[in-house]
Amino acid sequence: MNPKKLFDFTQYIHDLASRNKLARENNFHPCSASGMGGVTDMLSEMRQWPAFIVTDDLVTGGTIQKGGAWFQRRTFTVHIVARYRQGYEDDRKQKSQLCRELLRQLQSRLLRDEAMLNNNLAYVDLSRMPVADVGQFFLEGCTGLYFQVNFDEPVNISYNAEEWDD
Repeated sequence: MNPKKLFDFTQYIHDLASRNKLARENNFHPCSASGMGGVTDMLSEMRQWPAFIVTDDLVTGGTIQKGGAWFQRRTFTVHIVARYRQGYEDDRKQKSQLCRELLRQLQSRLLRDEAMLNNNLAYVDLSRMPVADVGQFFLEGCTGLYFQVNFDEPVNISYNAEEWDD
């Protein structure tokens, strides 16, 4: 069996981060991490960067049926995080607003790219993109948010007797 290569959402987000003016002007560093623990560890170790766009490489999802076909649903999480000066509430609020504006710009680009992303029978679901603030106590001196995007890609799960020793 030759498994189909799934869409590389992490690379897509990294490409967007490198082309977004606001992200570049504010030194947002595109990177990836594994799970929330990996995100917090990475942020605490990479003190040279003031801000991050972190794509979590652990995706949730499942196998779903739509219109008679089977799809692999993958839910990606992207964290937009900025460092602020501790003890300066105005700086924290400013960095939170910066993260929200970058989110708005990334979402607008996702909507613009929807047709391209839906190419090759992979479908991005932009009708619902959950967002949550991480709060001021997420990681000491960091604030921001995360959002999620679903991709549905066709999967062949038809039974193949050659794969089994029955």
